[in-house]
Amino acid sequence: LGDWVFEQAARQQVQWAREGMDLKISVNLSPRQFRDPELLNRLARIVTATAAQPARLELELTESMLLGVAPHTHETLDDLRRMGFSISVDDFGTGYSNLAYLNRFPIQVLKVDKTFVQDIEANRPVAELIVSMCRLMQLHIVAEGVETPAQLEWVQTQGIGQYQGYLFAKPLPATAFVQRVRA
Repeated sequence: LGDWVFEQAARQQVQWAREGMDLKISVNLSPRQFRDPELLNRLARIVTATAAQPARLELELTESMLLGVAPHTHETLDDLRRMGFSISVDDFGTGYSNLAYLNRFPIQVLKVDKTFVQDIEANRPVAELIVSMCRLMQLHIVAEGVETPAQLEWVQTQGIGQYQGYLFAKPLPATAFVQRVRA
């Protein structure tokens, strides 16, 4: 299933590029996929078969997938970066929030979990600390779960350039997404 999802994302990236839309597509990797010794070979085959641009495909991992000192983790992330993929940590702040791995691993994007954004008054100090830390570490920041104008205002005042959430749109089929982007 994970390979099928990745292949669909790769095909969509190619189609949108042909239509003049230079969009990056994020794809979640499951822990099982990430631990599979054939992951790199499978992703390489899919990229070759679809003619996708790895630089326009972002692989999302959860915090828990980065825990431990397994050499496999660091080597796999390094290999994925060499292949051209960007790596993001999804739902940051909800799990173990080990700051050491942010510095140790080749991560480019940190997605701040929606729990910080959706209850910003209660979580403001921690949310602002995460944003500051991302800036210091030169990580790209994405705010998750933005559903209200007030949440978007906080995102904007923090200088966060990207967000995801129902305020922009609920999940859409690819054709409806293209219509919305073009509108």
